Amino acid sequence: MLRSYFRVSGRLTREEVLQKRELIREGARALRKFHAKQIYHKDLSAKNLLVGHTNSGGLCFYCVDTDSIQFPRRLSLRRRIKNLAQLNGLPACITTADRVSFYKEYFGLQRLTLKDKHVIRVIRQLSLSRMKHARRIDARLRRNPAIDQKTYEDIASL
Repeated sequence: MLRSYFRVSGRLTREEVLQKRELIREGARALRKFHAKQIYHKDLSAKNLLVGHTNSGGLCFYCVDTDSIQFPRRLSLRRRIKNLAQLNGLPACITTADRVSFYKEYFGLQRLTLKDKHVIRVIRQLSLSRMKHARRIDARLRRNPAIDQKTYEDIASL
């Protein structure tokens, strides 16, 4: 899974930083191609992305949970932003600069305009509200005495 590519605690080595940058660059390009083909994933998150390696040593991404994939005639900016916000909930070792790099690569930008900065803020706000909602559900599940630890872990992994 995508999350397993990053060490969340401690300082990254130079090699890990370079791998992280390459993963971010290739991930943004893959998502751009995905969206260019009018493919929309209703539950795009790190748990639904697998990362592999090509024969030439490059990275390739595999999308799982194909029941959540739709093929709209036109993929709106609103849906693209939703997918970007869903991916914004990646581990803490993905810094703000990494997220901006992803955004710039995804949209093929060299510099950010005021409009781009506004869209980044919208993506961030949307992802924060999604994370707060997930935390509330998580806390509610943990408090429920009818749910044992094994069932909670199964539900939390969804």
